[in-house]
Amino acid sequence: MAKVPYGINGPFIGRVGNTIGYILNGINVIRSIGAFHGEYTPKQLANYQRMGLISSLSTVIQEFLKFGFAAVAAPTKQGHTNHSISINKEKAVKGVYPNQETDFSKLIVAQGTVAIPKNPMVKVLNNKLEYRWEADLQTEGAESSDQVMLLAYFPESQKAIVMASGSRRTMEKEILEIPGSNKDRKVETYMAFVSDDRKNASNSVYLGQLIIPATAETAQKKPAEAVKTKDHRLKLTAETEDAIDLIPKPYKDKDGYSDLYHFGSKYTEQTEKMRIVSPLLSLFKDQINKGFEHGDRRTTPFNKAVSRNINGAIGGGDRVYNIYFPALVFSAGKRETAWATKLTLHSENEVRVKWEVPKTAKMSLIGDDEPHFIFYNRTRDIQCATYQTSKRRDLEASIELSGARKGDIIYAYMFFVAHDKKSVSNTDYLGCIEVE
Repeated sequence: MAKVPYGINGPFIGRVGNTIGYILNGINVIRSIGAFHGEYTPKQLANYQRMGLISSLSTVIQEFLKFGFAAVAAPTKQGHTNHSISINKEKAVKGVYPNQETDFSKLIVAQGTVAIPKNPMVKVLNNKLEYRWEADLQTEGAESSDQVMLLAYFPESQKAIVMASGSRRTMEKEILEIPGSNKDRKVETYMAFVSDDRKNASNSVYLGQLIIPATAETAQKKPAEAVKTKDHRLKLTAETEDAIDLIPKPYKDKDGYSDLYHFGSKYTEQTEKMRIVSPLLSLFKDQINKGFEHGDRRTTPFNKAVSRNINGAIGGGDRVYNIYFPALVFSAGKRETAWATKLTLHSENEVRVKWEVPKTAKMSLIGDDEPHFIFYNRTRDIQCATYQTSKRRDLEASIELSGARKGDIIYAYMFFVAHDKKSVSNTDYLGCIEVE
């Protein structure tokens, strides 16, 4: 159903038959939806994969792109995200379908006529990235009022820290603080300058991939009671008095995988996968209704969740499949995700989750976000958590486990919902605990 908010002679918004109307950057756009019959060609499939890679990345770094492409995207009314996709899907993807991947060294995140940073460099200092450059005010397009823009992208977690307005060009230095973690992380780094009026930028400069080491104090807190089992899962004892700052992480062998599902019937592969994941997701319909409420209105939140998890969390083939629990998702959106999460078994039936907020994020805008938690008792195939209402600004929440018994395996997840309910974050996997 379409709406006509501007009167009968104005633009319509919505769908009428196979025609879609919407407003993009102040311009009314009308397009048709055509039915495709037949098989996609290898060239089409490769293009779709390239678009998917760059689209998901552009969504995460859109705050940087908004100013980085202000001078080139705004005049065409294309939009900064669409501009990023159009240039990077050809320039910044390497490999041959179906094994294409992002080439971060060729990724462009800013374009304009402002002078680029001269002799830029970045290095790791504890849990910080120190960026340096030379002011070089004699170069055409360089102004002392220009501000540095910094981007640190973490490809493994698909998260980013953005500083859209840092030090002036003449300061020749800026620090980007990174939340702690209990493991080493790869980070792709970029720099650009933006003009004082935010309407123009320099071309972006790729500074390379760095490794940010695990936070030292996190490693020192590893409890003596934690022991490795045969399947590499870490046991947490409920009798531990002190908070445990260890988050069990997925391993590449058995840990995190369900038992095998075998189909002897003649269902299609899509149907077989759906029959595996749908009963599990049905346990969390309330959370999924919030986590997938936005986006495509032509399908239900539950169906969107099923589709995402079929493609991302179900492995195998030839009628034999399994679920990779750390890859399950219960939400999808553009809101800031949780950083540096820590899952702690505090008592026999209480779990505590802590998280951080990057200093570049504006707490005034995201502080009232509501965290939503999913605790799945794999052993008993039940949802097993209740929790008090909290906010992102609290940086922690307590969750009471219900029905958990000795030996139960429990997987934990979280996502944030904006205070106005208009946006959500992607799902963060918190870890796996075994009640002992």
